[in-house]
Amino acid sequence: MGAVRLRGRQRDVVNELLTRGWQVERFTGSGHVKVVHPPTGRHVIVAMTTGDRRSWRNLRAEVRRIEARILDGHA
Repeated sequence: MGAVRLRGRQRDVVNELLTRGWQVERFTGSGHVKVVHPPTGRHVIVAMTTGDRRSWRNLRAEVRRIEARILDGHA
């Protein structure tokens, strides 16, 4: 398999997560990216393409919930 290239919104989301301290754990064969929040050990999957316009909002909400665990002391 060749190098995986992030495109468009997927690239923007992954770059935003990296600046917030998340780490890319792996790329799946289907082009999805598994990104891990090291302090909590929780992860999210960033899809290459989505079939639903709400999926990006849902992903951001999931990220907020994971990051809020640190503030609530539930890491």
